[in-house]
Formats: sequence, C-alpha cells, structure tokens
Amino acid sequence: MKRLLPIGILVLAFIGVVGASPGMYAAGKSEACAKIRHSKTVWVTVKKNGKKVRVKRRKVWWTCDPYEAPGPPRLGVVAKEFKLTFSRPYVKAGRLILQLDNQGEDDHNLRIARKSGGSPIAEVGNTAPRQQTTVEVPIRPGTYRLWCALPGHAKFGMKATLKVVGPKG
Repeated sequence: MKRLLPIGILVLAFIGVVGASPGMYAAGKSEACAKIRHSKTVWVTVKKNGKKVRVKRRKVWWTCDPYEAPGPPRLGVVAKEFKLTFSRPYVKAGRLILQLDNQGEDDHNLRIARKSGGSPIAEVGNTAPRQQTTVEVPIRPGTYRLWCALPGHAKFGMKATLKVVGPKG
C-alpha cells in the first residue's frame, strides 16, 4: 500500500499536466490567459575545475497575458504632476478606447501622435482634477508618443511612449 500512494500521486500529476491545453493557464475559475515565454542572456560565475569562471547562460521565464475582453481594447492613462502612467505596456491595433484619468491638482489634456512625427491623430480636451475623459481612436501598429499639451507640462515630464502591436499580437 505504501508504494501505491506515490505512484497514484505521480499519475494524478501527469494527468493534470497532460490534460492542460498548451499555451493556456487557468488563473482562476473563469479566467484564462496566454503564456508568453521571455528569455535573456545573463553572465554567471561558476566553479569549473576548482577555478571561478564566468559563463553565459540563458535565463527563461514565463508570464501570463490575460486574454482581451471582446470589443475595442482600452488604455487608461493616469495624469499627475508631472507624469503619465499607462494601464498596460502595449495595446493591439484597431479601435482604441483612450481614457484620461486626471489624478493631479491641475487641469491636464492629452495628445497622441506617431513617434516618427506629424500632427496628432487624437486629442483629449482639458480634464479637470479628479475627472475622467474618454475618446475612441482608430490606431495602427507602430510606436506613438503621448503628451500633455498645456504649456510646460511635457517639458516637465508629462510625456510617454506607447507601443501598438498588430492584431495577432
């Protein structure tokens, strides 16, 4: 009987691993996400034949990217003196719901344009402190710059860069 218990545990663990869908991870009862593999090269010091040597290794880790909700993606932008903070590091191309949340003490606004230059593709008007303003913007893949257009605000740090990826990620 003592031998059957460890074998039973191994069988249950194997069924749990094999039964899971590849690339899926159940975060909660109704939540699912896509597993994303990240890697980078690191240098570590190891002992080899009694001597310390530096060797190059590959560090690998996984993160869980929640699936997008149906409908256009949403990007929350928090504005404070003198900083812009995004709710996510990137968004997918298409229709984008851009929400400016002014948590500062002064009025703030928002402009968005391609990083390569040109006029703004969208503008969020002046938003009073503790207020929110939402606009919907068509956006294509690329890198965009966002800034507060009030005098001196961008110069003091109210600017940021947003990456927009293609529809397939």
